Amino acid sequence: MPTVEADQRATEFIREHGGCLYIWASEAGIEHETTKPRHGIDFEEIEADGFALYVDPAIETPQRWKLVFHRFPNPHLRALWNGGAWSPNSSRMPSWEGDRPFDN
Repeated sequence: MPTVEADQRATEFIREHGGCLYIWASEAGIEHETTKPRHGIDFEEIEADGFALYVDPAIETPQRWKLVFHRFPNPHLRALWNGGAWSPNSSRMPSWEGDRPFDN
């Protein structure tokens, strides 16, 4: 089970937006951190302090998720995989054997 680190403002942002954060990636390898679940993904819950964290099981589990709040260009969160950015060319990105049931 990975550890979860979140700076104070990230935790506040998650709480202000319902208390849940969902981490998922598209088939193109684009990362997404949202406060609402993505339809068609059966998220796995990871223990976090002060909020609920849910991760797409297609993403390889890191040792640590680091959640960081950013103000520019608009308030948002970044989920860092073992403290670093995700890479579409990395083996840690999700891979799918078939179509994912995403809404268009």
